[in-house]
Amino acid sequence: MITLTLLSMMVGLAVAGAATGRRPRADFPHRALTLATGAVAGLVGWGIVHAVLGPGAPLPTLAGAATVSAVLVSLLARPRTRPLPGPSAPTP
Repeated sequence: MITLTLLSMMVGLAVAGAATGRRPRADFPHRALTLATGAVAGLVGWGIVHAVLGPGAPLPTLAGAATVSAVLVSLLARPRTRPLPGPSAPTP
């Protein structure tokens, strides 16, 4: 059981690391916060799925850990600002 909890935290770290590596640095507040959120979210996701399915389903619990960590890490990302569509202001 301890092995799966550590593995779920590592899955969360991997998800958070992949998210910070693929997105620009300005999209996430701090790298350490993002990585910690991924690890904790992986542990929480594992706990929720483990409580629902029981101890006999290790792969679905790790998939749940990855899903919850991806969702919570995506909530940390700042939205990109885009200009509104429409006519642009005339230049002088």
